This record gives sequence, structure tokens and C-alpha cells, in this order.
Amino acid sequence: MYELSNLKFSQRIILNVAIMAAAMAGIVVAGYLLAERAANRSNEINAQANLKAIAGMNLNNDYSRDLVQLVSKLSIGSYPWAVGAQRLEEIKKNISVDLDALQAPPLNLDEALLLRDIKTKTLLANNFMKSLKAVIDRGDRQGLEDLRGHIYPAVDAMGFRIQLLMDYELGRSKIMMEENQISFQRSYGLLVLLALVGVYALYRWVSKHLQRTVSNPLKLLVAHMRGIARGEGNMSQRLEVIGRDEIAEVSEAFNAYLEKLQSFDEMKISLISVVSHQLKTPVAEINGYIESMLDGLTGELSEKQKDYLQDMKEIGRDNYRLISDLLSVSKIERGVLSLNVQKVSVKKVVDLSIRDYEQSIRRKGLALKIDVPEEDFLILADQDKTVETLRNLINNAIKCTDLGSITITVWNRPDQAIILVRDTGIGMNAQTMERLFTKSRALGREATRSGAGLGLYIAKHFMKLQKSEISVTSEVGTGSCFEIAIPKFKEAEREAV
Repeated sequence: MYELSNLKFSQRIILNVAIMAAAMAGIVVAGYLLAERAANRSNEINAQANLKAIAGMNLNNDYSRDLVQLVSKLSIGSYPWAVGAQRLEEIKKNISVDLDALQAPPLNLDEALLLRDIKTKTLLANNFMKSLKAVIDRGDRQGLEDLRGHIYPAVDAMGFRIQLLMDYELGRSKIMMEENQISFQRSYGLLVLLALVGVYALYRWVSKHLQRTVSNPLKLLVAHMRGIARGEGNMSQRLEVIGRDEIAEVSEAFNAYLEKLQSFDEMKISLISVVSHQLKTPVAEINGYIESMLDGLTGELSEKQKDYLQDMKEIGRDNYRLISDLLSVSKIERGVLSLNVQKVSVKKVVDLSIRDYEQSIRRKGLALKIDVPEEDFLILADQDKTVETLRNLINNAIKCTDLGSITITVWNRPDQAIILVRDTGIGMNAQTMERLFTKSRALGREATRSGAGLGLYIAKHFMKLQKSEISVTSEVGTGSCFEIAIPKFKEAEREAV
């Protein structure tokens, strides 16, 4: 099998076709041999019936023609007594040969009964021939005339029985011919059936072989490539290389490509991590200076200066968030995120999430609507990561909405808390929603200064770590609605937390 796996794909196809052709030839030969065997058997029986019919005809001639002719010629003096004796011995010898031919197998029940009846009547004819031999030996002309009157009872009885046998053998010969034809038809049908079954079996075998050696590896390759293109593939996973054919060469080339791509991806993640870490502290300090200046710690400011500083504060906050998001993405990719799941107040999570965005919403002229149940309840979550997730959703809603409102709604379900963030912004099409939470948006061409895609990618992973769910519905021109489903904290879980 190892040698077969090393064949090139074209050689493997040729080998499969050759095997199929050889198998088909074998099926045809086997079918032909079966048909020939059945035909030979029928022909043997048919030939035996014909031989017995001929033997019966000869036997009938021996009695009804030759014996009667002998007696007649002796009576009129055409045969001398010596010639008559010689001719009688020839007739007796022919009768013996023909009787032996009738006894040849196969003998069925009907044929055996007819032959037994013929043997019984043969005794009468044999007695007549014994008397005839005695008359010939004596040269008794008067005795010959007396025997001549007794010839027909003996000969006619024998002829009738032989005629029955001939009719039977000819009928059996006809039946054998019909059975022979039926046998040929059955054999031909069996040959066709064997050919169809063989073709189907070979088709199944060849298709499974090609599926195992060609189709399945190509499907895995395509699925892996599509996953990487969507940002969802595992670049550490390698394709299995079997044999040395073209499929194996493609798998080896793709694995080499993955190794190079993975090294570039690791370099990018490391670069993002280092640069973000180095930028986070100075950006935080700049934001702190701006806050201090707005608070009047550096002296009185004019309204224009305050406006400029306020814009700088907004830009600084966006930059700080972008840096934080990049660090979070880096931790996600390196698998170093920690989790602190505990009981958390839903109202507290909503309050912490909206606190830093109320002023931005008002400055943009949007309405903020909050619909939270009066009776607070607890959820089982990591507070910081849940708050960060909601902040990302709110920030995304602000960036994508120019007119209308942003609504935060909380539903108290039996086992879950449902938090909705709905906006009246630009909305999204199906293609955008399909790639909304993927890595390609977070670290690809769509990762811009505004952070489009980073927050959603992070939110998806934060919720996944907490065994929570996040989903979105949207329509272009009417806005989007993000939904978070978080498990509720139950009384039975108090001791475990």
C-alpha cells in the first residue's frame, strides 16, 4: 500500500482504470463460461435424445423392414438359405447395437418404462427369429410359409413400442432445445447482472478510493484556507501528508506556507503587544494632563482653549481605548487572559458601562434610553470583562449613529440576563455581519484608528470565556441591535463562588 500511495495522481487514475477494465473483462469471461457450461449441458442431453431417437428408428427398421424383407425374399426364393442365414445374423447384430444405444444414460422414469416395455416385446420378436433360424437351417419351405403368417403380430407390437419411444425422444429433444434457449437467456441475463453489479462495485471502490486519497484532503485544504482567510483558522494545525503524489506535494507546500504565515502572525502580535504597552503609559499621562488643565490646575482657560482641550480629551480617550484593545487582542492571541467569575449586579454593570459615554452621546445630539428592571438581580460573570464588553458595544453604537438614539435594555429571564444595545445608525449588511467578530477585522485592513472591529472581536472572546453569548441583528439604514446573554447567579451557586 505504501508503494501505491507514492504513485502520482495521474498514475493512480490509470491504475484504477486498468483495474476496472481487468475486472470487467473477468466478469465477462466468467459470465461467458457460465453460459457455455449451461449450454454444453443442454446440448449433451439434446444430443443423447437425438442419438436415442436415431437408434429407435434403426431398431424399428430392423424389425419392420429388414426382417419382413428377409422373410419375403426367402419365400419367393430371391435369397438362398445360406444368404438368408447370414442376413438374419446381421439383423440380430444391428438389433443388439440399437438396443445398447437406447440403454445409454441419462435415463429418466418415462424413458425407463418405455424401454422396459420394448424389452418385453423383444422377447416375442426374438422367439420369431429363433424359429426363423431353425427353418432356414432345415431349409424347410413349408415351415417358412407357416412362420410368414406369424410375423406381423410380433413385428407390429415392437414397431408400435419403438414409435412411442421415438416420439418421446423427439419430444424430449424439442424440450431440450427450448430449455437450451432459456438457459442461454438466463445466462445472458446473469452476465448482464454480474456486469452491472461489477460496474457498481468498482464504481463504489474507485469513488471511495479517490475520495479518501484526493477529495477529502482537498476539502480539508480548502476548509483550512477559508478558515484562515476569515480569520478563524488555526495556523498551528498542519495538514497530514500521505504518500508522494501531487496531493501530498500541495499539502507540504501549504504546511510550509502556514509555518511562514504563523511566524509573521506571531511577529505582528509581538509587535502590537510591545508597541501598545509602550504607548499606553504616555497616552494615559497625556490624558491626565488634559484632565488637570480642564479642571483649572494650570490656570484659567478661555472657552476656546477648553473646547480644544475637550476635543483632545476625546481623541486621547479613543487612542487609549485603541491601545487597550490592541493589548487585549494580543493577550487573546497569546492565550494569557485571566478570568475572575463572581456574582455581579446587573445595574452596576450597566452603570459602569455607560458612565464614560453619557457626555459623548449628548455632544453628538443622540438620545440615551436605559430600560433596566427596578428590582436588581445578580449574574455570574467577570465584572471587568463584562463592563468592557458593554463599553465596546456602546462605543460602536456611538460611532455608527449620527441621528436618533441609543437604547440599553435589560431583560430578566429565568436562567439568563439579556442585555440589548440598540442604535438607529447606519446598520450592516449580511456580509459585514458574517465577519463582524472575526480576527480578520481585528488585525486586518479593517482595524483603523477608530478601532472598528477590535472591540467586537474582544467582546466575542470575553463572552466566550464566561460561557456567555453575544449576537447581532441589523439592517442597512435602520440600525443594529447587539444582544448579550449572561448566566444568572443562582442560590445553589453561592457556596461555590
